[in-house]
Amino acid sequence: MKTLSTRIFVLLAVAFASAAFVACSDDDATPPRLTPETGEFGFTSGSYTKTLAVETEHLASFSAEVIYAGAETGWVTPRVVAGGVQVTVQPNTASSPRSAKLVLSAPGVQPVEVAISQKAKFASELIGSYSPRFDQASYDFGLFIASEWNEQGAPKLMLGTTEIEWALIEMMLPQLAGIYYVQGLAGLDLLDDGRLAARYHTVTLENGMTDIFSPTFGTETLVFPDPVMYPAIPVDLIKYYTQGDKIFLSVDKPFISRVDPGTLGAPIVSVIEGLIAKYRLALVSNEEVFALPLKYKVEQDVLTLYVDREMILPFKQLLLDVIGSAVPDAGISMSEEMTIAKADILQFVTGLFDNSTKLEIGIKLTRQAE
Repeated sequence: MKTLSTRIFVLLAVAFASAAFVACSDDDATPPRLTPETGEFGFTSGSYTKTLAVETEHLASFSAEVIYAGAETGWVTPRVVAGGVQVTVQPNTASSPRSAKLVLSAPGVQPVEVAISQKAKFASELIGSYSPRFDQASYDFGLFIASEWNEQGAPKLMLGTTEIEWALIEMMLPQLAGIYYVQGLAGLDLLDDGRLAARYHTVTLENGMTDIFSPTFGTETLVFPDPVMYPAIPVDLIKYYTQGDKIFLSVDKPFISRVDPGTLGAPIVSVIEGLIAKYRLALVSNEEVFALPLKYKVEQDVLTLYVDREMILPFKQLLLDVIGSAVPDAGISMSEEMTIAKADILQFVTGLFDNSTKLEIGIKLTRQAE
């Protein structure tokens, strides 16, 4: 009996030792890993911080140092934090961009280099802080629609059995949407390095869509993007630049590529580029950004941002295709009396583009004193 117990004990000991040996062997077979989210990390000309995500495996820690490409040094400060490296840059006041390399290293790992780039000094006449323009005396809610029509005339929209004239839409829509614009948007900041930030109030429809014309706005002023979002949304995700009479609102294309979950069955960047090509949309697409152009004009302290008929005409077929696939044949209904049939929506959109000779849609902003 004693011999049997001894044998069982020995077998168990061998089994545990083997398991431990295999486990250790697996760990030893997997080399330590140090992987940054991207090999290129870019900044505007301003001074700010954003985090480079870094994945590690079998590493207790790693370090980060900077190697500068030119004579100018000291403008990049790295700091290793949980989940990555916080990179801070000082403002670039020169007319040329600058670059450096962020070198990540740890024992037993080949050093990894990440290219750091910073744009040249930014310039635009629109730099400043703005708020929605609102003139209650003239019922000017800061949004406007201006149109002219050919001999076919403006389209009409059927709401149930009621025919809505375009003149009523042109007058009422800016006022109804203006409630959200004036009370929802607290301010827009066009920063001096090309970054864009918005201050806003939350909106609640307490009784659902029945409150669409009487929303409730929060009193707290929030900012987008804000420090809470920075780990997930870079502070320079949304930017702007001006060329001629246009302002271009841009979103960082590499970031979109990195966070794309693939829910559309293809890389979202490829999907967007396919839509731009298919419908010949007036959008900018390059290695750095997707950008939407808007026309602008400045009159004293008023900035007007708008699109005209020529700019939105390429979106006609895209809009018709989306309505055709997304809207049920029965149409859209908010109540029994407020139903818009799908065919009527398509007819209205077609007439909007085909019958107009002028069509401008825009917003007005008041520039704040410095």
